[in-house]
Amino acid sequence: MRITRTDKEKERSGVWTDYEGVKMLVARSTNNPRYETAVTKAIAPYSDNNTGRKQKLTADKSKHLMIKVLANQVLLDWETFEDADGISQEYTVDAAIKLLTEDGDCRDFITNFAGDIDNYMKEEDVAGK
Repeated sequence: MRITRTDKEKERSGVWTDYEGVKMLVARSTNNPRYETAVTKAIAPYSDNNTGRKQKLTADKSKHLMIKVLANQVLLDWETFEDADGISQEYTVDAAIKLLTEDGDCRDFITNFAGDIDNYMKEEDVAGK
């Protein structure tokens, strides 16, 4: 049973948004099986799982893991842009990791956008509001 009429294709494939004049393709984080699986895999070495072999998860390591998950599963693309230093930046996962690591405001925007259900609603529901 469902009440929420989200567009599953939008959740997985992403929707285009604009951040500081840069168009970015952002998939949903919550209710996205690829994202949830990636988070589970990323934190697995830090979960005991009754093995007794748990690595320590520091705040810095946690942030780094989440950035990698965001870059691989949430920030899916962007239109080539010039960064603050005037250098042309094409999308790659490595470039996304670098951006999300070095620009906390952009990372916060992507995280908030990806978690906002209104960005992934079916078109007829958006038009009816």
